[in-house]
Amino acid sequence: MTTTPIASMSMQQLLEELEASGVPVAASTEPSGNSPRRVHREIVLRLEAALGKADIVDIIDPVVPQIAEERAMSVAAIVRQEAIAQTDFGGHWLLNRRYGEIHGFAATEQWSDQPTICAVNDKVSYLRHPPLISSTTHATAFLVRSDMLATARHCISRPLQTLCFVFDFSMITGGFCHCLFRPGDVYYPKASAPIEGTEDWALIQLDRNVEYRQPLPLAGSAAVKGGMGICAIGHPHGLPAKYSHQSTVTRKDAKSFQSNLRVYGGNSGGPVFDADTHSVLGIASQLGSSDVTRAIQRIDGRSTLLPTEPETEGSVTCVMLDDLIAALAKAP
Repeated sequence: MTTTPIASMSMQQLLEELEASGVPVAASTEPSGNSPRRVHREIVLRLEAALGKADIVDIIDPVVPQIAEERAMSVAAIVRQEAIAQTDFGGHWLLNRRYGEIHGFAATEQWSDQPTICAVNDKVSYLRHPPLISSTTHATAFLVRSDMLATARHCISRPLQTLCFVFDFSMITGGFCHCLFRPGDVYYPKASAPIEGTEDWALIQLDRNVEYRQPLPLAGSAAVKGGMGICAIGHPHGLPAKYSHQSTVTRKDAKSFQSNLRVYGGNSGGPVFDADTHSVLGIASQLGSSDVTRAIQRIDGRSTLLPTEPETEGSVTCVMLDDLIAALAKAP
């Protein structure tokens, strides 16, 4: 194994290391056209996972500290209401399909067998096609008061009354996943509009107090320091909750900070924590070029379409909480 950091390896080095580790680089049935940066990033993920160095893992992964598991109980997936079905005994069923099935990934793809949030496609015939499609609305929110969630403002661009909020959507022991929920796991907005800030944050009052979960501790901008360790919890691509770690604050601005967090679309609105105290420092906002489509194109084992050197990865913008904390204190 070379001493070169995995993320800095050339495509040739990555493919050689993958072959040495015994991990297949399966062709994807996803349409071609993925950028070289996206392909490179996917193979980095594959190799890191193979070597036990992945910095985005399931909440139940042994590397996740207990305090982060406890914090995850107060993190919710933002879901379109049509993605939730009522059960006969008063519970809720989250409509889902396997991630790999929707996107045409091979079984060897990371997370391919995990469920991803879906919605009913009313425009597709039940007789001709599966009625479930990948939901275009999935994001993350977190509890800041017994009856109030925080998220990124852009995550609720749809009418608020079309959304609901689901806690405990996560993998469990044995490779299974929570997709059947108690009434106390699913909540709806109380008001027709959120409390919004000028920055990318919003507060959403719920229809009732949340049961058995604690509001997350919030920290103001004074707690954010350049170079400090951070981590995040969220629902990338509508998947069960993931824990992103081994990341740092790379720059602090007036209202936000930049980081090198490994996050994806769907993580938006989720909490970004101090890696030591696990107090919330910010909200995942703009995900930059690390928000990648997961696909690999392999041509005769070594594709000439792939770059010989990696491109620079964009940073993730996280909104700091000073204004949100002030608004929360005044909220009815």
